[in-house]
Amino acid sequence: NKYYVGRRKFISNRTPIFKQGKVVGAVGVFQDISEIEKMSNELQTVKQLIQDFHSIIDFSSEAMLILDKYGGLVKANQAFKRMMGLDELPQYYQQLVGDYVDHCIVSAIEKEKRSVSFIDKNKKNGNLLYIRAAPLQCNEEIYEKIVVSIKNRSSDKREHHQLYSKSY
Repeated sequence: NKYYVGRRKFISNRTPIFKQGKVVGAVGVFQDISEIEKMSNELQTVKQLIQDFHSIIDFSSEAMLILDKYGGLVKANQAFKRMMGLDELPQYYQQLVGDYVDHCIVSAIEKEKRSVSFIDKNKKNGNLLYIRAAPLQCNEEIYEKIVVSIKNRSSDKREHHQLYSKSY
């Protein structure tokens, strides 16, 4: 059973004590679960924020990636697969270097220890890519993740041309 006393929430468990088949007493245990309830609510809020975050990333027309510090793919949106012309996601970003792009953002972040950006060309489809990457710092010296944004600059020119020619 759950009980409220002021703003605190308690649960109780009661057990009868038997002696020779007769109830001779009872033991009751009351436990304050207010902090557990508060943490449970916070966990639900965090779960919802994570779900919202994933929805936002998936909605973006820019390719969005989250890598671990070794270049392992943690999260990628559909725009990344589409922009790169991939059927399956690679396990590591480094697997794209050579066949799809020239620059390895993981090496650049490791060397610079700060955000990097550059223009690269997708070797599979010829699109011009603007790639930005930033380490997600745990503290001033250590990073655990890398966030990457890739914008297809070739499609920008085509979309701009289509909008411009339709407006006149």
